[in-house]
Amino acid sequence: MSVEDQLRQVWGSDFDAKMDRAVDAFNALPGNTKAAFDRNDHRNFEALVLMNSPQYTDPKLPGHARASELVRDFYQRVHGADDLLP
Repeated sequence: MSVEDQLRQVWGSDFDAKMDRAVDAFNALPGNTKAAFDRNDHRNFEALVLMNSPQYTDPKLPGHARASELVRDFYQRVHGADDLLP
């Protein structure tokens, strides 16, 4: 199953809006992160959408801890655990 098919399955009718958000987030990434981005892993696109979501940016909201974990996992996949800040 292609990444697009996987994301369409997960996001459903929100696919186009979420993909737009993912593209915006990708464009804001630093060059080294863009270069290491794996377009064949649907989790990376899901993390991009979370980076601009209130659940990630507002620690008071429910779901913040999970969103933060998924974004951190994204950076670990892209850069490796040794390159992460504590």
